[in-house]
Amino acid sequence: MNGNKRVRENRWGVVLFCSCCVMCLTALQVQATELIFCYEDKTAATLFLSEGSDVPIDDPDALLEVIQRLDNKLAEVSIRYVRKPWQACLSDLRSNKVNAVIAAYRPERTAFGQYPLTKSQQPDSTRALSKFSSCLIGSNKFHKQWQSREVFQTK
Repeated sequence: MNGNKRVRENRWGVVLFCSCCVMCLTALQVQATELIFCYEDKTAATLFLSEGSDVPIDDPDALLEVIQRLDNKLAEVSIRYVRKPWQACLSDLRSNKVNAVIAAYRPERTAFGQYPLTKSQQPDSTRALSKFSSCLIGSNKFHKQWQSREVFQTK
């Protein structure tokens, strides 16, 4: 009789242990993976209009808002943002202190960072968060001399 009682007690112990394991594993699976994104602490017009190390919460910069919207749609990912001087962001990426920097493609950065690439191993512009264009700004004399933008498009 004592043997049967001991088997029943052990059985309940095993059931309790297995239940605890299942609950712990479920809790681990539900927890989102944290990614740390670093971006420069200076104003970069059209991207980041604020300055300093504080990450704006109520009125984020344009590019940051795009990433935050993505973060809100993905339950399995949680993005934390840090603002630092640019070289500190790059240094942290090199040493794996951050997962990503918000940066344009530069060939020299491929030594320590991975960009999304096409099949031909070129940067994949379809995955870019933003695209930049430049314009020439000059004095009145400059504009009188070059009245048509076609001059630049034919070169």
